[in-house]
Amino acid sequence: MKISGYRLHPSEIEAVITREIPSVEAVAVAFETSDGLSRVALFVMPLRDDWVPDFATIRSCCARELAHYQRPHYISIIEQPPLTPSLKVDRQRLSEWATDAALDRSQTRRRISSPV
Repeated sequence: MKISGYRLHPSEIEAVITREIPSVEAVAVAFETSDGLSRVALFVMPLRDDWVPDFATIRSCCARELAHYQRPHYISIIEQPPLTPSLKVDRQRLSEWATDAALDRSQTRRRISSPV
């Protein structure tokens, strides 16, 4: 994927997250924001039922270990990723989820900031 003019592979981000927070799996995908920019989305799946990382832990790990262009603009904790018919992670669908979430957030901001 290409983010802010930099080429990076999702596995670079995923490896950092799973190394720093070993009780999770991670999937990084590119998504498009409402203003047309490509950004990184990170989906985190806990491997243990008794522990789920909080967003502060994930953000702290990203800030400490990743370059600015590698840091996710959208983070979601999910139980299971969507799968393709061949049982691989459906990265396209995850990208669509992140795009939809970014669009929802930008529309909410506009509604809040628009004059009454």
